[in-house]
Amino acid sequence: MNTQVNRLKKLIQANEVLASIESLVDLLPQLLRLAQDVTGAEASSIMLYNEKKNVLEFAWAMNDVLGDQAMKNLKTGFELPMGQGIAGWVADHREALNVHDAQNDDRFSKAADKKSGFVTKCILCTPIIHQGKLLGVVQVLNSVDKECFGKEDEELLESFGHLAGVALVRSELMLQ
Repeated sequence: MNTQVNRLKKLIQANEVLASIESLVDLLPQLLRLAQDVTGAEASSIMLYNEKKNVLEFAWAMNDVLGDQAMKNLKTGFELPMGQGIAGWVADHREALNVHDAQNDDRFSKAADKKSGFVTKCILCTPIIHQGKLLGVVQVLNSVDKECFGKEDEELLESFGHLAGVALVRSELMLQ
C-alpha cells in the first residue's frame, strides 16, 4: 500500500511540474524523469509524432544504467514508421502495451540496444494523446525492483501519458 501511495504522490508531483514548464527542451527530460520515477524504470524514451511524415521521431532518451549517457537529446533523425516496433504498434493502435520479454517479441527492434549497449528486458509503452490527437509515445524500459512492469505500472503510465499530452500542447502554445 505504501508503494501505491508513493507512486500516486509522484503522479501528482508530475502534474505540478509539467504544468509549470513552458519550453519543449526543458519539458522532454522532465517528462522522462517523471515517467521513470512513477514506474520505477531504468530507462525511458519519448518519440514525437510527425504527422506530415506519418512517423515517430525519437526526441529524447534517458538511461540510469549507462551513466554519462543518462540523458540525450536525440537529434539523430531516427524515425520509426507507424506500426513498426513496439512504439509504432502503440501509436498505430493508440493503446498501451506491456511487453514482458522484449527480446523475444517480434515487434521489438534490437537496433537501439546494439547501438547503446543497453539490454532491454521489458517495455511498457503508452501513446501520448490529447483531445483525440496523437502527439507521441513514451516508453519505459526494465523495472528496477521487479522482473517486469505490472498492471499498476500500466495504469500509472497511461495517466502520465495524459498529463504529458497536456504539457506538450501547452509547450507548443507557448512557442506561438
